[in-house]
Amino acid sequence: MNWILIQQVVVSIMAVAVILSGIIGLIKVIPEINRICRGEQKNTHDASRE
Repeated sequence: MNWILIQQVVVSIMAVAVILSGIIGLIKVIPEINRICRGEQKNTHDASRE
């Protein structure tokens, strides 16, 4: 029983760590993605005009 409980605790901690790191990563990356998307849209419009 002890090993099963330890494994469950370790797995849950790892899952929480992965989820938190993913959320933090998304929060940091979202502004960059918005900038890149806006830049690409402007570039495509400029290219189509040329």
